[in-house]
Amino acid sequence: MAAKKRSNNRLEFALARPTRKSEALLLAAQPERYVSQECAVGAVACDRHGAQPGVLCCDHVRSASAARSPLISFALYNSDVSGDGTVLVDNLLCSACATRFHLSNSKPIPPEIWESKHKFPYVCPACMQCLSEWQHVG
Repeated sequence: MAAKKRSNNRLEFALARPTRKSEALLLAAQPERYVSQECAVGAVACDRHGAQPGVLCCDHVRSASAARSPLISFALYNSDVSGDGTVLVDNLLCSACATRFHLSNSKPIPPEIWESKHKFPYVCPACMQCLSEWQHVG
């Protein structure tokens, strides 16, 4: 997984850890919060906004933000992809997925859970611009 960072006025993709969790949250209960650029894992070809940074989301969050459906409750979950806590990847998961898969956002999700379709929901990048607009409209 890769996160977007700026270097020499070019976009580069490298593994990165979010700087502050509080900046990376987007919760229905706290719409003033936002998804930061540190959550990005790559580029998304958005029909509405063109090439945009993307953040991993469960399909409920991704489709709701793309369709601008009413805001649903979701939170940031860190996945420990390295197994030693050095590389964390952000995932925005709705409360339904978190409940279904018995996930807690109080500590990083170990790699063996993230790699199993029976223990972790399918995630894919969602357009950060759509997420931001959805947050402000919802």
